[in-house]
Amino acid sequence: MKYLFFDIECSDGYHICSFGYVLVDDKMRILEKDDIVINPESKFILSPKSSRPKIELAYSDEYFYKQGNFTTQYEDIKKLLYKHKQIIFGHSISSDFHFLQYACQRYGLPAFELEGYDTQKIYKNYSKNDHVQSLEKIVDELNIQTDFQYHKSSDDAHATFLIAKRICKKCEISLEELASRYPDCKVSTADFEQKAKKTRFIDKVEQLKEQYKHIKKKGKIAFGEVFNKIKKDLRLTLVEEIYKRGYEFTTKINECNMFVYGDEGTDRFKFCQKLISKGRKIKLFKVEEFASLLKIEPALFK
Repeated sequence: MKYLFFDIECSDGYHICSFGYVLVDDKMRILEKDDIVINPESKFILSPKSSRPKIELAYSDEYFYKQGNFTTQYEDIKKLLYKHKQIIFGHSISSDFHFLQYACQRYGLPAFELEGYDTQKIYKNYSKNDHVQSLEKIVDELNIQTDFQYHKSSDDAHATFLIAKRICKKCEISLEELASRYPDCKVSTADFEQKAKKTRFIDKVEQLKEQYKHIKKKGKIAFGEVFNKIKKDLRLTLVEEIYKRGYEFTTKINECNMFVYGDEGTDRFKFCQKLISKGRKIKLFKVEEFASLLKIEPALFK
């Protein structure tokens, strides 16, 4: 098993200017360490708020601009990330995954499908600290002696590795066991797409709400798990029919006064009943009753 620790720096919080990494083996020996420098093709804005000190990167702006852009390094980065029998770690790794996906989208390249472990979250759980900590702060708390240059991607990746190594030593476990011990600290790019789809759906619902705001509302409708059985491309069609007929749609049961269900044994139905038992006025509709009310085909729910 190999273990890749990587870190990304950006010119402005979005555009990648370096991809640094450390590759280690099962015995925690460093096999490779490198800093892939990239022309971000954007301005360097390294102090987004005047109250914050300016970030000092490892190279001059001119040096970054002399390098090839992300497309010239895409294949090499892909090979690193897709090595066989490898576990990936990173400090606040979800941010780095987002940077990579943004770069792929920007240049029209196939997006990466990745999963890795967030050492920032691992340390939070290990130390039982309620606050997330910066890389430098964790290095200090663990008394790791380094002469690294922070915000140099390869050094930040190396520091991330030393943090994981120190935790492993204190717990007497391997890097593979560290990953297994903290499954909740795993991050996947697949999760990003699910969140994006949910956001797009919510945005479109808001557009429909605005489009039909002139129609007086007769009630606010929420659904049980039956909504998930509707084909994805028909869900917005149903929501539009709801607004056209003078009703409102919500995903939150505690906001509705009408609830549509298919199975009484589901968690959402039970939660709705609990609200009713506490005095909430929510009218229950079986799918067929709701379809009749809105004059739509019950087959939509199958």
